Amino acid sequence: MTELLSPVGNREALEAALQSGADAVYLGLTEFSARAGADNFDNEALEAALRLCHRQNVKVFVTLNTLIRDRECERMAEAIRFLAKIGVDGIIVQDLATAALAKSIAPDLPLHGSTQMCIYSLDGAKALEKLGFTRVVLARELSLEEIRHIARGTDLEIEVFVHGALCMCYSGHCYFSAVVGRNSGNRGRCAQPCRLPYEGGYPLSLKDLSLIEYVQQLQQAGVDSFKIEGRLKSPLYVGAVTAAFADALRGKAPDKSVMQQLGDIFSRDGFTDGYFKGQTGAHMFGTKKKTEYASYRAAALEAQQRKPYKRFCLNITLTASENVPSQWQADDGTNTVTFTGDTVSAAQNKPLTEQSLRERLDKLTDTHYTLGECKLYAQSDIFLPVGAINAARRQACELLDTAREKSRPYPLTDERPDTLPPCKTDGGQQILYHSINAFSPGTDHTPFAAVWLPAEQAHLYSGANRGAHVDHFYPSDKLPSLIASLKEKDIPRVLVGNIGHIAPFKEAGFEVWGDYGLNITNSLSLSEYTRLGLKNACLSFELALPQIRDIRRPLATTLIVYGRLPLMQFKNCVISQTSRCLNHRGFGTLSDRKGMTFLLSCRPGCGNTLFNSLPLWLDAKQLQGFDDVDKRFDFTDESPAEVQTILQLYADGRTPDGSYTKGLYTRGVI
Repeated sequence: MTELLSPVGNREALEAALQSGADAVYLGLTEFSARAGADNFDNEALEAALRLCHRQNVKVFVTLNTLIRDRECERMAEAIRFLAKIGVDGIIVQDLATAALAKSIAPDLPLHGSTQMCIYSLDGAKALEKLGFTRVVLARELSLEEIRHIARGTDLEIEVFVHGALCMCYSGHCYFSAVVGRNSGNRGRCAQPCRLPYEGGYPLSLKDLSLIEYVQQLQQAGVDSFKIEGRLKSPLYVGAVTAAFADALRGKAPDKSVMQQLGDIFSRDGFTDGYFKGQTGAHMFGTKKKTEYASYRAAALEAQQRKPYKRFCLNITLTASENVPSQWQADDGTNTVTFTGDTVSAAQNKPLTEQSLRERLDKLTDTHYTLGECKLYAQSDIFLPVGAINAARRQACELLDTAREKSRPYPLTDERPDTLPPCKTDGGQQILYHSINAFSPGTDHTPFAAVWLPAEQAHLYSGANRGAHVDHFYPSDKLPSLIASLKEKDIPRVLVGNIGHIAPFKEAGFEVWGDYGLNITNSLSLSEYTRLGLKNACLSFELALPQIRDIRRPLATTLIVYGRLPLMQFKNCVISQTSRCLNHRGFGTLSDRKGMTFLLSCRPGCGNTLFNSLPLWLDAKQLQGFDDVDKRFDFTDESPAEVQTILQLYADGRTPDGSYTKGLYTRGVI
């Protein structure tokens, strides 16, 4: 049976989800939640929520899905211990450090890979499976066929977003809010710059997703859990969307009125199924309109009148003899309870029958039970007052609720995951070309530890330090042919930014280096990636330099010191909306309402990468104490002559003319 998973940002939303038919809910603690703007739950509130959910046999998954820093690891460990002790049904994580802590502290606590990990391929799912995860929340950009392919190739449970907001950027790879405003989406504080106006309208604002019409196809594809987005949404939204999907899962196809109501409660110019159908384009974009809708008011009224969702069948048996307390047995199909009721008397007029007992017990409107079997065993004509039968019905429901509520803690250990010891490395320099237009064979590339060209063009440089940087979301069906091509052209090393790329390239014999997209922000996750086989890892550019100093580095590491930082990567093409397609030649631009101009480049699969308006410049003075770290220069639209100038200025300790940013290294993110 496919699970219906509802978002819960506060107690009211929780009650709406339960009332409307959720099989499971996901919610966050007051710390480490990717929706820091939600009310969320402190420890006491979470324990109460867990009891309430388990009374109704509803699972509770807790989001610990933000990136953490070294000085937060102990608090994360305490949170995991608490969640294991009270018996939550699983935790949703992004950071490999969190996963490692959980596997060490509470090995039986189920681990779910957050959509923030951006698992878009079977290789990515297999990577999580090897790390001990039990479920993966797939990237929202996948088509039905891609979902089916992953589900068939892994034993992981498959969770898919079926309704709610769509980010323009692949989840976990958006740095726009962090770089321009210090509010990191990877820390749960995204300020949603994608929803703002830009030159040409709202080219970064997607319509909301809704796959309610494809419930059966998703089930047949092997999806185990239907996830509704919306921990920042109202209880009305949570209840209405949950109820609609609960009906759809029971075979009631949504009609036009249901779709209208869902759209009126919250949508951005309606809904899209573009990714699901593999059809991207301008039709997927939309913005929220502030309008009063009649169906919104109707939905509010319906929510007020909604009765509890019927989850259990109550089977009940009464054994009765005159002048003896009544004996009751009740079960919900799993749990059985017995109890003693009021004393039975002889019938003076109409004796109690199974039919009359059923009629009096079948008053379950305000409960989550329906009446199943009802049996009466009596040796003579007996009588029980209506009040006694009502009391027995209430007691049966309460005892069964309590039986399900019982805590199911996970065993805890005294173990902590090992952080590998630091190693001594000599920091060098690397150079990365986002575009071959900036590359010139005349540039002296011999001093660099690695020279990265786009994977399809890496063969244009023949030096021993050559390497291919692989798009973080390279089309998964084309990855084997890319690997074969790079092997044929004798490219020795690759730079990857998706966990799903590490094993395929390593198994093919490449030296694998990690890019910024792995979001490494602490010593423990760096150790985990070292164990996976990385030779060098680019640390997250969301870290401040003091936070980088905290990291124990068991392998060579890299910092980006120059270049336009990549803010977003997306599957849709913005360039084709605002101008003619560049066909992978040159760069497009996007200007915001303040006149700042961002670069747009083409990505494999006809998506785009959005680069910052200003280049980063981090000089040697600011990097004192980081002699053992590689410094990387990233070039986008610079000419070969400008590349030479930048490299020479850095070598001379001089600053280039023009406007630059120090990025987040000197201030970090919130």
